[in-house]
Amino acid sequence: MNTTSPTLPGQSSKTVAPASFAQRRLWLIDRLEPGNPFYNLPQVIRCVGSLDAAALRESLEEIVVRHEALRTTFTEAGGQPVQVIAADARFGFRTVDLTDLPDSSREET
Repeated sequence: MNTTSPTLPGQSSKTVAPASFAQRRLWLIDRLEPGNPFYNLPQVIRCVGSLDAAALRESLEEIVVRHEALRTTFTEAGGQPVQVIAADARFGFRTVDLTDLPDSSREET
Protein backbone atom coordinates (compact mmCIF):
# COMPACT_ATOMS: atom_id res chain seq x y z
CA MET A 1 0.00 0.00 0.00
CA ASN A 2 1.23 3.49 -0.82
CA THR A 3 1.59 5.21 2.58
CA THR A 4 2.69 8.56 1.14
CA SER A 5 -0.57 9.32 -0.68
CA PRO A 6 -2.30 12.56 0.28
CA THR A 7 -5.29 12.33 2.59
CA LEU A 8 -8.30 14.55 2.59
CA PRO A 9 -8.53 17.04 5.44
CA GLY A 10 -10.79 15.86 8.22
CA GLN A 11 -10.77 14.94 11.84
CA SER A 12 -7.80 12.59 11.49
CA SER A 13 -6.31 13.82 14.77
CA LYS A 14 -9.49 12.93 16.65
CA THR A 15 -10.66 9.42 17.38
CA VAL A 16 -14.10 10.34 18.78
CA ALA A 17 -16.47 12.94 17.35
CA PRO A 18 -20.09 13.86 18.03
CA ALA A 19 -22.67 12.29 15.73
CA SER A 20 -24.36 14.53 13.17
CA PHE A 21 -28.11 15.10 13.19
CA ALA A 22 -28.60 12.52 10.40
CA GLN A 23 -26.40 10.00 12.21
CA ARG A 24 -28.35 10.49 15.45
CA ARG A 25 -31.58 9.91 13.51
CA LEU A 26 -30.26 6.61 12.12
CA TRP A 27 -29.05 5.65 15.60
CA LEU A 28 -32.55 6.29 16.96
CA ILE A 29 -34.12 4.17 14.20
CA ASP A 30 -31.72 1.36 15.13
CA ARG A 31 -32.74 1.74 18.79
CA LEU A 32 -36.41 1.41 17.79
CA GLU A 33 -35.83 -1.45 15.32
CA PRO A 34 -32.54 -3.15 16.37
CA GLY A 35 -30.69 -4.83 13.54
CA ASN A 36 -33.18 -3.78 10.87
CA PRO A 37 -31.28 -3.16 7.60
CA PHE A 38 -33.44 -0.19 6.45
CA TYR A 39 -30.44 1.75 5.17
CA ASN A 40 -28.21 -1.09 3.97
CA LEU A 41 -27.66 -0.86 0.23
CA PRO A 42 -25.90 -4.01 -1.00
CA GLN A 43 -24.07 -3.86 -4.30
CA VAL A 44 -22.71 -6.59 -6.54
CA ILE A 45 -19.98 -6.08 -9.09
CA ARG A 46 -19.47 -8.68 -11.77
CA CYS A 47 -15.83 -9.00 -12.82
CA VAL A 48 -15.12 -10.61 -16.17
CA GLY A 49 -11.65 -11.91 -16.91
CA SER A 50 -8.63 -12.20 -14.66
CA LEU A 51 -8.66 -10.40 -11.34
CA ASP A 52 -5.61 -9.41 -9.36
CA ALA A 53 -7.12 -9.92 -5.88
CA ALA A 54 -4.09 -8.42 -4.11
CA ALA A 55 -4.30 -5.23 -6.20
CA LEU A 56 -8.05 -5.00 -5.55
CA ARG A 57 -7.53 -5.42 -1.79
CA GLU A 58 -4.76 -2.79 -1.75
CA SER A 59 -6.92 -0.38 -3.75
CA LEU A 60 -9.86 -0.78 -1.40
CA GLU A 61 -7.58 -0.36 1.64
CA GLU A 62 -6.18 2.86 0.15
CA ILE A 63 -9.70 4.22 -0.36
CA VAL A 64 -10.50 3.42 3.28
CA VAL A 65 -7.28 5.16 4.41
CA ARG A 66 -8.31 8.33 2.55
CA HIS A 67 -11.92 8.45 3.76
CA GLU A 68 -12.42 8.35 7.51
CA ALA A 69 -16.18 7.88 7.03
CA LEU A 70 -15.32 4.34 5.91
CA ARG A 71 -13.41 3.76 9.16
CA THR A 72 -16.13 5.17 11.40
CA THR A 73 -18.26 3.17 13.81
CA PHE A 74 -20.68 4.36 16.46
CA THR A 75 -20.93 3.84 20.17
CA GLU A 76 -22.75 5.53 23.03
CA ALA A 77 -21.39 8.10 25.45
CA GLY A 78 -23.75 9.53 28.03
CA GLY A 79 -26.72 7.91 26.30
CA GLN A 80 -25.94 9.62 22.99
CA PRO A 81 -24.27 8.26 19.85
CA VAL A 82 -20.70 9.29 19.06
CA GLN A 83 -18.49 8.52 16.10
CA VAL A 84 -15.36 6.48 16.68
CA ILE A 85 -12.83 6.87 13.86
CA ALA A 86 -10.42 3.96 13.55
CA ALA A 87 -6.82 4.69 12.64
CA ASP A 88 -6.35 1.22 11.14
CA ALA A 89 -7.73 0.72 7.64
CA ARG A 90 -7.37 -3.05 7.41
CA PHE A 91 -10.49 -5.12 6.97
CA GLY A 92 -11.48 -8.67 6.14
CA PHE A 93 -11.11 -9.55 2.49
CA ARG A 94 -12.07 -13.02 1.34
CA THR A 95 -11.91 -14.42 -2.16
CA VAL A 96 -13.74 -17.49 -3.40
CA ASP A 97 -12.48 -19.18 -6.56
CA LEU A 98 -15.45 -20.48 -8.56
CA THR A 99 -13.56 -21.51 -11.69
CA ASP A 100 -14.04 -25.24 -10.97
CA LEU A 101 -17.81 -24.88 -10.73
CA PRO A 102 -20.08 -25.09 -13.77
CA ASP A 103 -21.46 -21.70 -14.91
CA SER A 104 -24.97 -22.61 -13.70
CA SER A 105 -23.71 -23.26 -10.14
CA ARG A 106 -21.59 -20.11 -9.79
CA GLU A 107 -24.58 -17.81 -9.22
CA GLU A 108 -25.82 -19.96 -6.31
CA THR A 109 -22.54 -19.66 -4.39
